[in-house]
Amino acid sequence: MDKNSVWKALNNPEILKKTLGWINNLALPDNDSQETIDESMTSDEQNIFDSGLMSYRKGNVQEAISEWRKIVNMDPKNWIVRKQIWAILYPDKFYDAGVDFDWQKLRIEAESTP
Repeated sequence: MDKNSVWKALNNPEILKKTLGWINNLALPDNDSQETIDESMTSDEQNIFDSGLMSYRKGNVQEAISEWRKIVNMDPKNWIVRKQIWAILYPDKFYDAGVDFDWQKLRIEAESTP
């Protein structure tokens, strides 16, 4: 998804509200398995996450994503942060008709392959 599509999606008040709610609350879909999600973050990762969240709240979406990708590089099994990035980049896979778990599974497989 390109930057214009991201901004177009985030200009939809309902999608923006859901995205912010999801990020602010670290909400996950009910059927996500705790076995595949590493919820613990180091203090460094938390600081990076908070910096990205501040950027996101200021409307600096690409800067926020860049910060959060640092966390993924530090901890490739941090699926919470990955899913937040995906929700911003691909809102149609999270909000239009609910969470597309088949798409997520394909993304996880693709991003888990070295």
